[in-house]
Amino acid sequence: MVEDITWVFFSGTEHTWMLTIYNGTLLMLQDKYKGRVQMPSVTSLEIRNLSPQNSGQYTAQCWLVTGEDLHQVFDLKVCEPVSPPQILAKSLSVTAGWCNATLECRPTGATENLNVTWESKGLPRELEQRGTPVPAPTPWTQAASLPLSQANGSLTCLVSNPADQNRATSDLSDICPRGRRAHNLSAHAVHSRAHGTQSCCCTL
Repeated sequence: MVEDITWVFFSGTEHTWMLTIYNGTLLMLQDKYKGRVQMPSVTSLEIRNLSPQNSGQYTAQCWLVTGEDLHQVFDLKVCEPVSPPQILAKSLSVTAGWCNATLECRPTGATENLNVTWESKGLPRELEQRGTPVPAPTPWTQAASLPLSQANGSLTCLVSNPADQNRATSDLSDICPRGRRAHNLSAHAVHSRAHGTQSCCCTL
């Protein structure tokens, strides 16, 4: 049974005492954590209203009634919410009934710890296989080649970090309009629909 537990926060060279619990009673709590900390049980800690500055290592120093002491370490990384990305057509050529495009998924906020995934929808199976992303200069770009007569689907750029995600979707009919003469374009924005989710709480 735990008699005494103290939580300590480490971040870089910073060493901060947070709180101490003795026999299930909170004895001391640092001011900056007041109103933000709850203890669902004697050995657990919940912190609300997290910010990237709360990233670091949290150590629970426990003393048992038997006189034994235990240390448990938790690593916490707090990520910024992911802002809706934008899809840009970096290059576009329409020749001989085919549309050849290179698209860029451009983040609009913080880029730390971001991953990007491209998804396609509404294309015939054979075109989805043919339109599989080819190697690109960066994960943020996507090359596509398909007949103008079948440019009816959409491409989605999904941007995520360990805590949040957001996406933008562009219709291929906006990128490769039918009935236009052969042309070449570069670096123009295409209409995209952005949608995403957010998360905000972490329990140690």
